[in-house]
Amino acid sequence: VLNYYVKTERWGAGDGSSWEDAMNGDDFAVYLPLAPDGATFYVAEGEYMPDSEYSKQSDGVYFTTDAINVSIVGGFSTDIKRDTLSDPQKYETILRSVEKAERCFVSNSTNFYSIVFESPLLVRFPGNKTVTFDKCTFREIDAARYYTPSTGSSIVGHYQTPESIIEFRECQFLNNKSTLLQGYQTPYNVGVDKYYGCSFVGNEADILFYLPGLSGSSDLYEFENCTFTKNKAKQYFSFQGGLRLYNNSFFNNEAKTFLSDNSSDSSESSTLVGNVFLKNIFTSFFEGTR
Repeated sequence: VLNYYVKTERWGAGDGSSWEDAMNGDDFAVYLPLAPDGATFYVAEGEYMPDSEYSKQSDGVYFTTDAINVSIVGGFSTDIKRDTLSDPQKYETILRSVEKAERCFVSNSTNFYSIVFESPLLVRFPGNKTVTFDKCTFREIDAARYYTPSTGSSIVGHYQTPESIIEFRECQFLNNKSTLLQGYQTPYNVGVDKYYGCSFVGNEADILFYLPGLSGSSDLYEFENCTFTKNKAKQYFSFQGGLRLYNNSFFNNEAKTFLSDNSSDSSESSTLVGNVFLKNIFTSFFEGTR
């Protein structure tokens, strides 16, 4: 079976084979680690916060998968009885942990469409893979409460390896708090993050975007047509690798330092083109070694 259907309560046979026989949230969390490569879970509106002995993992995570190219699609009506298009503006599919500061999801190589996250998550996968977040929302997550020296407290933590890519398309990051809003977790810190048409509003962090880099690596942060509004940080971008800012808008942001470049001569160079800045407060726009 490659398609599974999920609602907040079991319907019919409850085996997830159709909307009429949808599995519930606890079953979803149990089935997910067992799903074959290429499986898709269609998840109806509602809050999914499984709290069973079978769904909660030893590290407190509720949803986890090691399968390759699994997709999770939200934004469907609870009353749906046949295939139809997702409408995330009208129907919210929310994933979170019982304790909202705990990580709710650990993914090997999962693609997310129209999902609302209210708890942190961790993305980990081998090289040559792309993970996509499309029209997802990350809101009011206080990841700073979940800080540990080994994992940090990023909203979306990354364990990436060479040639891996994470793409965020038309996603929203709203009123989150963390030490790192977005950042790589050591020791795996090579890969590419791409943001297209995303909105960042009202977030607070010590460092909003952190890219540590490795000498001679191809680490890259790329932002295109994104909007940044009323975010606060000590450092907005702290990087030792390539940073690309194309046609973004920055309104009413505050930071001690906007760009903190710790790159070496062997690191990827950075590029800023066509960006708009209005009514921002930056004590220093740029600090760096080159």
